[in-house]
Amino acid sequence: MGKTAAATRAMSLTRRYAMNRWRIGFILLFFVLVLYFWPRETVIQGQTMGTTYQIKYWSRRPYLKAGIARTSAAELDRLVQIFSTYHANTEIQKLNQSGGTHTLSPDMQVVLETALAIAKKTHGAYDITVEPLYALWGFKDHAIQVPSAVAIQRTRARVGYQQLKLVGNQLTKPEPVQLDVSSLAKGYAVDQLAELVADRVNNFMIEIGGEVVARGQSLRKQAWVVGIEDPHQPGRVKQPVSLYNEALATSGTYRNTTTIDGKNYAHVLDPRTGYPVQLGIDSVSVKAPTCMLADAWATALLLIKPDDAHALVPDTLRIYD
Repeated sequence: MGKTAAATRAMSLTRRYAMNRWRIGFILLFFVLVLYFWPRETVIQGQTMGTTYQIKYWSRRPYLKAGIARTSAAELDRLVQIFSTYHANTEIQKLNQSGGTHTLSPDMQVVLETALAIAKKTHGAYDITVEPLYALWGFKDHAIQVPSAVAIQRTRARVGYQQLKLVGNQLTKPEPVQLDVSSLAKGYAVDQLAELVADRVNNFMIEIGGEVVARGQSLRKQAWVVGIEDPHQPGRVKQPVSLYNEALATSGTYRNTTTIDGKNYAHVLDPRTGYPVQLGIDSVSVKAPTCMLADAWATALLLIKPDDAHALVPDTLRIYD
């Protein structure tokens, strides 16, 4: 009888011990799963278009990172093959190599439609055909020199958005006219990445070379905040800007200047004169519904007198200068 009772107690203790182990294991598993799926911020970084990019998002699904990183890198590589003037056999290089009528990719069509609309709106202050002037001044290959007035006048004959005819996806251009869409291609790339990332997460911020788009909220459940750099004190934030389903882009003359014979030359050319801009505007930031618009207008506003800017800029944009 005593042995039976002892055996029963032993079995009971064993069951109790096993039950406790199961409970402890369940509790530990519960906390592991909670921690695993707890909202966390993830950052993906890389290089593209001669600069860097960053994708920052928060989600309860940490396993999404590899897929977002892979599809984003592939999309950026695809866009480089369309817009880069530094890579061989890109779409824009092929356009620049010959005149006549060309059939455009959907991406190039969207970018050129936007560029030509802004060129018309700004009366040619913004112009994607200014490439020959940059080559003349040596800004592209860093062999900078002040060209003669005759050379500038001769080169300006190859510049002018009015020489382009865009009908649907058909672009007609003279052979000497060269295109450079770098002033809005990064912004367009940011927008394209945003569409890809939005298929997986709702709250993110994407930046390429300082051009930013934000969707949803930050991890603190507030609007995303980015800082506009003080052009006179690099590294110091002049003004924080809140973004909620908006984009911000900044252009400036303060980072790239050259002094020749005691005179400073900004590396931003006015296509209407052929000379570097001299309005004294160090930096312009634009908040817009899309990063492509913010990017293009930030460049355009460096070439427009401040008194004229607000009359030209659409109501959907906000200017920070």
